[in-house]
This record gives sequence, structure tokens and C-alpha cells, in this order.
Amino acid sequence: MAYSYTATHTDATNVGNRMQTAENAIGGTPTLPSPVVSNDNVAFLKARADALLLSFGHQAYSEAASLGSTSTSSTTYVDIGDGAATGFSTFAWTAPVAKTYVVQVAVDGYLSVLGANGFLHYRLLVDGSEPAGHPTAENRFAFSEANVRRRITFSVPVLFTAAAHTLKLQWKVGDAGSTANVNSTFEMRSLRITG
Repeated sequence: MAYSYTATHTDATNVGNRMQTAENAIGGTPTLPSPVVSNDNVAFLKARADALLLSFGHQAYSEAASLGSTSTSSTTYVDIGDGAATGFSTFAWTAPVAKTYVVQVAVDGYLSVLGANGFLHYRLLVDGSEPAGHPTAENRFAFSEANVRRRITFSVPVLFTAAAHTLKLQWKVGDAGSTANVNSTFEMRSLRITG
């Protein structure tokens, strides 16, 4: 993004004073560059504007086909395949600022064997952990017949730090009599991050 701004000393002084007043009202003692017109001051303001704008709206999107077929009969959460040759790959993303974002998950799957309740559960992991506030019902889906593929969607609020993160999906079945599957030909997963 390119910027063009011709500032006068008065403009820079006014902007610097307003920012200092606002930041002091919030608390702390931030260090701002001097309000003398310079490329450093303009660069500071541009960087601050970019950081604010980057933290709103659409942040990232990842869509991936299944790497290879996989299945599970586990009643505790496990990775969907190995992420290299089977199941779904992970997604690496760098948050521009620390705040709560929403990760919208869409994933395909099916039950080849239905147990007593026919539930298939998914969860999102961020850096290897389930985020606080992860849904417990929205990510559980009931199947009434075997071998019928569904696209399952749910959203997870995640408090990200301003750093690089790795996102991946896990799954489990609702009872020991069920088997969940991902087929290498048809299944997809997508992760959309908004803030």
C-alpha cells in the first residue's frame, strides 16, 4: 500500500499531541517520536494505521483437499490423519495484532458405521491446544444413515497473540460402535479467520 502525505510542522504537532493525550487517557507512558515533521513520524503513523486496519474484517482463508483417506473409531479426540499423507494439512497464520478473532470451520466427513448415537465431533486446535470458549454442541453432528457425506460448519472465537500460529482439526465419534471417515477423493476443509 502506498502513501502520500505532505505534512506541515503544525499538522505533525497536532497529530502527535492528540495521540499522546489519547494514549495517556488509556494509561501507561508510551514513547512517541517527536512531533517534528520527518519521514520517521510519517512512517510511524502509517505503521500504526496499517496495524489498526489489519485487525478488522477478513484476515485469512485456507482451503485444502484431503491428503488421503483416513478413518477413526476413537471416542477421544485424535488428529484427522497424519497431516502429511492422510487427512487434512495444518494451516499456519500470523496474527497482525493480539485480539479475539473468529475462526470459521467447514469440514467434510461421514460415518461408514453408525453406532448407537451416530455423532461425529470436530474441534479446532491452535498451537496444539483447544482454545478457551470452544463450542461443545455446535461442533457435534448427528448422522442418521451411513456413508452419507456432509459438510459440517462451526465457528470458534480465539484469542490470538500477535505472532505465528498453527491451526489444525481433530475428530472423534460419539460412541464405540461408530467409524468416521474422510475420503481422499471428495473431502475438503476450510478455515476462514475474521476479526
